[in-house]
Amino acid sequence: MSSILTKVSSDMVAAMKSGDKILLNTLRLTKSELKKIEMDKGDEFNDADAVVVIRREIKRRHEAIELY
Repeated sequence: MSSILTKVSSDMVAAMKSGDKILLNTLRLTKSELKKIEMDKGDEFNDADAVVVIRREIKRRHEAIELY
């Protein structure tokens, strides 16, 4: 498990405790995408892969904001 994925998981717990639903939902989506790539790559998954996934998700969110 990459350190970024671990950080996302711990941030999810903090968001749950604080009641920040927007942050929690964002982190859940991010973790879901990270887990998909982790399953595909297996032991080869690292923080560089996680950064690529997170950047892709940020781009998707920005495009969705522009559309709506």
